[in-house]
Amino acid sequence: MASPSVKSPPVLALVGLGHAHLFVLEQFAAWRKKPSQAPFAVTSALADGRVLLITPGTTLVYSGMVPSVMAGRMAAEEAQLDLRELIAKSGVVHVNASVNGLEAGKRLIHARRGNELLTLRYDMLSLNAGGAMPSAVCEAQIPGSGELALKLRPMERFLALWPRLLEQAQSHPTDAAAPYAIAVIGAGAGGIEIALAAKAAAPAASVSLVAGHQPVGSFGGAVFAKRIQLELARAGVHVLPLRALRMEAAASGQTELQLEGGARLHCHAPILAHGSQAHTWLAESGLALDERGFASVNDCYQSTSHAEVFAVGDMATRSDATIPRSGVAAVRAGPALAANLSAALSGAAPKPHPPQSRYLYLLATGNGQAIAQWGGFCASGRLLMAWKNHIDRRFVARFSSSSPLPNTDKP
Repeated sequence: MASPSVKSPPVLALVGLGHAHLFVLEQFAAWRKKPSQAPFAVTSALADGRVLLITPGTTLVYSGMVPSVMAGRMAAEEAQLDLRELIAKSGVVHVNASVNGLEAGKRLIHARRGNELLTLRYDMLSLNAGGAMPSAVCEAQIPGSGELALKLRPMERFLALWPRLLEQAQSHPTDAAAPYAIAVIGAGAGGIEIALAAKAAAPAASVSLVAGHQPVGSFGGAVFAKRIQLELARAGVHVLPLRALRMEAAASGQTELQLEGGARLHCHAPILAHGSQAHTWLAESGLALDERGFASVNDCYQSTSHAEVFAVGDMATRSDATIPRSGVAAVRAGPALAANLSAALSGAAPKPHPPQSRYLYLLATGNGQAIAQWGGFCASGRLLMAWKNHIDRRFVARFSSSSPLPNTDKP
């Protein structure tokens, strides 16, 4: 008589160290500290090594602090989260590798660790790897940008290259025929902050914001947008309401941006900041995707095609609501994701996470001030920047294993 088959305990794989996964790791660490308050399925999975975290490295640059680092108002080290302690306390098994493929139908993850190729099996999967700007995707959108542009993501690389760019701008001869030119392509919140930070760091440089057709600041209210537009004008950032079509290396050693209508813009440093793109390996994953290649998820952050897969932040698009693809939205999703992953491990149904009706916007203007919008409220000033710094530092201190950060804000 054949013995009955025994179903193996489920394996949960977490891909990436996005904002939401930090909350998942924090919740797992809290449950390990007080197992009596934890779901048995979670503590059992952690104890058995059945929760994998697949991500290269254990540090993370906090995106909200990048403009302040660029503007010289904060040290680069202050924007880094050291997550070694959090990962260790959470009890997950850290697989130090970069994911480069997913077969959702077979529940297999493909990853690379140095020269080693890995194939990892999962029963449940959570995707929160943060934003991406793959060169191939950027090249397809703006030919030439894959090779010639400095991309905002990954932010670790951007911050590593920024000091060299800044040195070139600051050492540019004052008697040159034209000033050092920086062109920021993309007028979302990130692009606006990058342009203002670049102008604050290199006042003598010419900074242009290639904004496309959407009015600058239109992701917020009309008053908010007007304040942003006035701030850009005050700072001397040139706003071009045109789309970038192509980049080419010019004979002068600069980069030529070909814009709509035959317009051309020459610059020494093109910075691509036109928002996160979908990770290229999602295209062949078998998951349901939106028109831009992001994972399509429901109100529980479950894939609309594979219920065992969850995705949040810059890797997903809610099918039931329009949610900004921002750090703030990913942070709000973190606790809900932790609860739903716990439910999935326990065999319970996940719960919907209703979207917020409004989100707080806090944009650093590079000069020690910030512009804020919350619902119908809009204001700007130094106190708001101090508040933003407080929020950002508290986030870093919450998850990082480093000692509390010193307050080095410059007046």
